Amino acid sequence: MMSLNDWNPLSHFRDLSIFPRVLLLLGFIFLGFGAGHGLSPYNRTVVLALMIVALGLATHYFSDWSYAIVNGRTSVKWWNLVRGVLMLGISLVLLWWLWWIMGRPTHLPGS
Repeated sequence: MMSLNDWNPLSHFRDLSIFPRVLLLLGFIFLGFGAGHGLSPYNRTVVLALMIVALGLATHYFSDWSYAIVNGRTSVKWWNLVRGVLMLGISLVLLWWLWWIMGRPTHLPGS
């Protein structure tokens, strides 16, 4: 018999801390709503959702950047740092796509 915990979408991300979990959940919610309006590189909701997911993964990788301290020394998980930088770069590219390619919002002051 399945428990209620099996239906919790956040239980699939047990190794993540709470902030990346929340970002991933918000990203997937936005992705679901955006997909309802059609998948397109010009769908702002889908691009925003992918940016939030990439940012959530970046925060997870940056939060898990080192091994436990052994003999007073910290060992760096270089692969996690590389993945964190890659996900942060993807987030910035998607933010750039939202801002410059899809057009600045006209209601901002100074526009």
